[in-house]
Amino acid sequence: CGYCKRLKSQLADLGISFEEINIEEVAGTAEIVEKVNGGNQTVPT
Repeated sequence: CGYCKRLKSQLADLGISFEEINIEEVAGTAEIVEKVNGGNQTVPT
């Protein structure tokens, strides 16, 4: 998504490493995102 691309670019520009995880493909990750986002599956998180 556009928000994800923008955040990845900003993190790269700042030299901040990250791990990209597709919450639609990796079991259990959507639930983690919901937990830290007040019940929403909003990305990027």
